[in-house]
Amino acid sequence: MNITSEGNVINVEGSVVNFGDYDKFKSAMNLMIAQQSSGIVINFKDALTVNSALIGFLLKLKRADGIDFSIKTGNRRLYEMLDTLSLVEVLSVSKI
Repeated sequence: MNITSEGNVINVEGSVVNFGDYDKFKSAMNLMIAQQSSGIVINFKDALTVNSALIGFLLKLKRADGIDFSIKTGNRRLYEMLDTLSLVEVLSVSKI
């Protein structure tokens, strides 16, 4: 997994499958939040899946912390997984 940030966008290439990936994403997201707490866009360019820790972290940010972000995914499978979990609307997910 590779993460880059540019402006208000976090680009994630690859799937977030293990704790190391999750920790790397969490650090990038927390840094982005420290710089800008609204209008953040997370691009999961080709991720097939994300782990449950990441989903829990994103739900906490959105619901408990009130952080404004949206998710874009370039992979139909990830979108369908989030839709099955009824998270598309909650996490502001759209297809690229």
